[in-house]
Amino acid sequence: MHRHRAQDGHVREAADRAPQAFAPSWLGSPFTLALRLQRAAIGYWTAVFLAVGLVFGAMTGGMAETDLPLFAEADFGRAWISLMVFTGSLYIGVFAVLSVVGLRAEETRGRIGPVLAGPTGRVAWLGSSLLVTALAVVMLSAVYGAALGLGAALSTGDPGLLGEVVRASLIRVPEPLVLLAVPAALLGLAPRAVGAAWAVLVYSGFVTVLGSYAGLPAWVSDTSLLSHLPWHPLGQFAPVATVLLTALAAVLTGLALYGLRRRDLT
Repeated sequence: MHRHRAQDGHVREAADRAPQAFAPSWLGSPFTLALRLQRAAIGYWTAVFLAVGLVFGAMTGGMAETDLPLFAEADFGRAWISLMVFTGSLYIGVFAVLSVVGLRAEETRGRIGPVLAGPTGRVAWLGSSLLVTALAVVMLSAVYGAALGLGAALSTGDPGLLGEVVRASLIRVPEPLVLLAVPAALLGLAPRAVGAAWAVLVYSGFVTVLGSYAGLPAWVSDTSLLSHLPWHPLGQFAPVATVLLTALAAVLTGLALYGLRRRDLT
């Protein structure tokens, strides 16, 4: 009797320790797969933006005491923060473009074949990857804004800067989302031209930052994807430009999904 009870106890304990034959369905979803593939890159960029944001923010107090004519008749400390918020948005765009370039590399190396051979379709694969990157863009904007605002608040003694800079950073989210959608559309419609997204990013950054100093006409500046949301004053919201940029990102993403569904894979 005791022997049988002991054996039953050992059987139950072994069953409890045995691995599950089936994992939860959400673990095998395209979104989860995309998140697992991008988590290392997201973690790396998060750490970089934390460090860079704190350093740039800590420079605000010293910048406030200079009189360089970067922004006419403006507090140079706050002008510096505005410039750093834009810079952060530009580099978050770099992260977005790299993510899509990585998807193209996965295709050319034949790594997505086994994924698409299962129940995951092309639209689900690309859509999930872009969704993870888009969520990472929002998170990185918040992280960078918090680090930049914290550094600025500590260096100037103004605690209100923390929330203000986070808001200013999040306001610029449509810019990296468009920079994400451009290579995505190329991936779907003209995959060999995905690298042209770097030219769009560099051109937009150059025209926006140096256009006024180079004396470029206003219509040339308007061709930049980064020139439609105001830099200064800090945290100024432009609802029309925000809606238009977000709509452009959505349209380009739709073209990306449509194109990938119809074209041949490499």
